[in-house]
Amino acid sequence: MKLHDIIGFLALSIGITAGIILYNSDTTLWYHWVILVIIVGILVNISQALEKAHKRAVQHAKYAEAYGQDIADLIMAGEIEQGMTTRQVQLSLGKPDAVSTEVGKTQKEIWKYGEWRKGAYEKVLYFEDEILVGYKIR
Repeated sequence: MKLHDIIGFLALSIGITAGIILYNSDTTLWYHWVILVIIVGILVNISQALEKAHKRAVQHAKYAEAYGQDIADLIMAGEIEQGMTTRQVQLSLGKPDAVSTEVGKTQKEIWKYGEWRKGAYEKVLYFEDEILVGYKIR
């Protein structure tokens, strides 16, 4: 059982137990319920944050095993550098908004991200044989 599961179970248990106690209490005041909801909400948020962090750590380890620590760090940060493959760039930035291809001695592709006006893009990436050889960022 993972830590975020334990915290989620703890939040549920506290909520149920406190709810029963407050329901059966003769002196239950409205702010008791408010405090209970706040505590349970905080515990649920902590649980969700831990789960998200765990998923990111697992994903980072997977990328580090496949591509090395430096590339894994770039992918997780949503950054790029020359020499990355098309797959690594797509993991880092997502699917491009537009792609143009030119085939000659080498296969050349231009990937474009973030169209901010017609025909103008925030990022333009240049690939040769599926390797990032250059880019422009507005």
